[in-house]
Amino acid sequence: MLRTLCTIMKVDGNSVTAVVSRNMATEARYLGADRLIFLDEDHAQISDEIFDQHEAVFVIAPESHGMLSNISRSAASRSRLLSCSPETTEAFSNKVRSFELVSRAASYLKVPKFIEVEADPIQIEKSAREVGLPAVVKPVDGTGSEGISIVRTPADSKMACARLASCGRGRGIVQEFVQGRHLSATFFADAPDILPLSLNTQSVAVSQTLRYQGGSCPFPLASSDLIWRDLARIVGLTNSKGLMGMDFVAEGEDCYFMEINPRMTTSCIGLAKVIEPSLGQILLDGSRPKPRCQGYAQWAILPLQRTVQASDALLPRIFEIPEVVSPPFPFGPFYMKDASSAMLCVRGTDPLEMPAKMQEARRRLAEMNIIC
Repeated sequence: MLRTLCTIMKVDGNSVTAVVSRNMATEARYLGADRLIFLDEDHAQISDEIFDQHEAVFVIAPESHGMLSNISRSAASRSRLLSCSPETTEAFSNKVRSFELVSRAASYLKVPKFIEVEADPIQIEKSAREVGLPAVVKPVDGTGSEGISIVRTPADSKMACARLASCGRGRGIVQEFVQGRHLSATFFADAPDILPLSLNTQSVAVSQTLRYQGGSCPFPLASSDLIWRDLARIVGLTNSKGLMGMDFVAEGEDCYFMEINPRMTTSCIGLAKVIEPSLGQILLDGSRPKPRCQGYAQWAILPLQRTVQASDALLPRIFEIPEVVSPPFPFGPFYMKDASSAMLCVRGTDPLEMPAKMQEARRRLAEMNIIC
């Protein structure tokens, strides 16, 4: 996402500084930023001086443990904040509060049954029976698939508890598992209004946990107007501002709310390739021109299928392939299958073109012994 953000801002003639973790020093050289600032793991190192030196700031960070809201609050006090306001981040960082809010505000979106629990296997087992098996167990706050488990039998409750504990969570949510098509909505909130950007598909692998594998945009959905209407109500109630995403599951004629992400989401990687005006212009332009999608984009997170030995000298060649969003991570020696993955994103005028374009990008990587 950071590379996409640097690209869309530079295309519109802006000078870009990227503040990244020091352990990404090798890959950061290919972000396309004009200047790089490296930090250790402690985000508190981001000084007010960094914000003072720039006209605008966009924050990319996980909501977990208040990290995103804390950095956003510091940035907003010193510069123009282009990402979500700290108040918006705080409003949606707790999934229980999000469920309760959507239950009150939405007339079309449904909320799955859920129960907030302590990270205790007995509570998890009891609550999973109550909402119905299989059930999803996930942290009250978190990003991506962090700490998520699928409880299919009572015996799985111990595993779910261990996953919550492994990411430092003492509480979680036991939620009804909804079968259906995984989708998302990307929009810009400027309370009391929203600017709809796109509906997107999501490819999610379901096993003992949920694993995001990619997606595509735009996606035509007959009930899109009803979804945008509900989101406008939610934004109005929370006075939300910033680029946001909502995950939901379509099951027949029903759509079930999953969560709202008060941040730039992975779907923006594909959206940036097809939206007009550019995503950078939408973020910077206070007039918020009505956008439209020109063409289709598809992206995929692809695990390596065999061990390879890669060197820093290979990185420039990898990034010569325009479809490569990120190189294999971790980069360097790989000792086991699926220990690393690469992300590819392709664009075309017709969705039927996507498989062939994705295969061509994989073929070019295979020529470098990077088999995805």
